[in-house]
Amino acid sequence: MSRPTPLNHETEPPAGPSGRRTRLMDERRDLWRAFGPAAALSLAGFVLAWFFMAPAPPDQITIAAGPRDGAYYRYCQQYAECLAENGITLHVLETAGSVENYDRLLHDPDVSVALVQGGTAPNDPPAVSLESIAGVFPEPLWIFCRGTARRTEVRQLRGQRIAIGPPGSGTRRMARLILSTAGLSAENGDFHPDSRTGAAAARALIAGELDAALFVSTADTDWMESLLRCPDVRLVTLDRQRAWTQRYPWLQPVTLARGVFDLENDLPREDIDLVAPSASLVAAPELHDAFVPLFLEAVHRVHGRAGLFEHPGDFPRGRRLEHPLNASAAEYFRHGPSPADRYLPFWIASLIARTKIFLVPLLTLLFPLVRLTPPLYRWRIRSRIYRWYEVLRRIDQDLSDPASSCSPEACRNELERMEQELREIRVPLSYMEEFYHLHLHLELVQRRLSEQQQQPPAAAQAA
Repeated sequence: MSRPTPLNHETEPPAGPSGRRTRLMDERRDLWRAFGPAAALSLAGFVLAWFFMAPAPPDQITIAAGPRDGAYYRYCQQYAECLAENGITLHVLETAGSVENYDRLLHDPDVSVALVQGGTAPNDPPAVSLESIAGVFPEPLWIFCRGTARRTEVRQLRGQRIAIGPPGSGTRRMARLILSTAGLSAENGDFHPDSRTGAAAARALIAGELDAALFVSTADTDWMESLLRCPDVRLVTLDRQRAWTQRYPWLQPVTLARGVFDLENDLPREDIDLVAPSASLVAAPELHDAFVPLFLEAVHRVHGRAGLFEHPGDFPRGRRLEHPLNASAAEYFRHGPSPADRYLPFWIASLIARTKIFLVPLLTLLFPLVRLTPPLYRWRIRSRIYRWYEVLRRIDQDLSDPASSCSPEACRNELERMEQELREIRVPLSYMEEFYHLHLHLELVQRRLSEQQQQPPAAAQAA
């Protein structure tokens, strides 16, 4: 009679700590054989995904700012401090202004982000597609003129000496746009341009060296208040403010409230209607998406407070921009920072963001593998027990069949070999119930064989 090949020919482990260790090792080996293939397939999937996921962000980037003594450079230094808290080095590049910033962004591979003034984008569409990260703060257009007469139109500057800022600056680009829209051209002699800006232009205007000056600047400068306090200089208020903002959507209407600089002396002495482009962060296509939430958080910390022209929380914002909004920035404005960005360190959050596109399909594959593994493990353990029932069934059939060719002695030897094999196989404790059931059934067949051998031959033949 054939019988199954035993699963394990090892001897029964000795009692005591050594035997427990051997049993524990066997159980671990069974677990590894059951769960190992699923773990190996999952690991292979993760390794494969690692080679195809987006590269890790660099630990340093460069931003094009502006003149070292200007607000853009100062703000970029504050952004650098915020990014440094996450282990990112932000190099602040000194430039002449927004026009040069765009040139660097388009042609310098080391510059991946720039702080630029609204309305200064290149006239010709660039070869690469730039993206806006956010508007960060408003920069009103200030038009100061000598004299005490109230002026409300840009075209009233005809024939005057006007400071429009240095070449490469956003102020110069904005001034030329505003003046040309009002019908004034330096080439036609409608005005006389001067390249001074900032404090130098303010001093020249107060001294009478200039007739007018155009500034694109925030209100928190020392020379701004000196111009407002000068009795010989007056700020132009734009009567057709809405026309300017509808013609150029990246402009927004703002009003300098009467007395906001000095309530005691009523400075200024009337509400002044202005237009303001928004300074914005613009990124090259190669900027890693992981940096976008960092920049937005930095902008919120630096510019999120209230000011003369903004309420708390107005900035950063994703509207009135000259370039398409970055997809990661749009997601940030819709839902805020992700839970990973909110609670985890930057590098861990970046890793999760880069791998999540692969985690979903990999986990989808891993789930059925994990579901199949416990039944496979149970089948493997129970197969050590259930396979012997085939032997018991055959011996039981031989005992019941008088015509069987298997003698009682051969059946007894087979049962003894089976009993010896059962002493050698090992199963986890959670499956001992089935194991002892097999022992009980083995004893039952052995008892039947003994009873049959004790019967007289005639009785056995009758049976």
